[in-house]
Amino acid sequence: MLPLFDAYTIGTPREREQLFDGIYKRLIFRPQGWISAVILVNGSIQGVWQSTTRRSQTVVKVHLFCSPTALIQKGIEAEVERLSDFFKTNVLLEYEHLSSRSL
Repeated sequence: MLPLFDAYTIGTPREREQLFDGIYKRLIFRPQGWISAVILVNGSIQGVWQSTTRRSQTVVKVHLFCSPTALIQKGIEAEVERLSDFFKTNVLLEYEHLSSRSL
């Protein structure tokens, strides 16, 4: 899980479909130069994520571009656990489905 405006994502040519499927370009590189936080799997962008912190809880919403394998889910869960230490809050992980977000 890379954060907003991570150097890897910023340096990614926007036409390099080897790194991500072109139909998701709008979710990664958003209007006004906004660069999303991304899920990186074996050097390929496989989703985006966002977090919201309220009081003592942080909600991390993950939007994957394909169905996750057990190994990918395990990796995301490990990263979310690390975020809990970073944010100093309890972290709740939520998966968002493609159909609930327009492309």
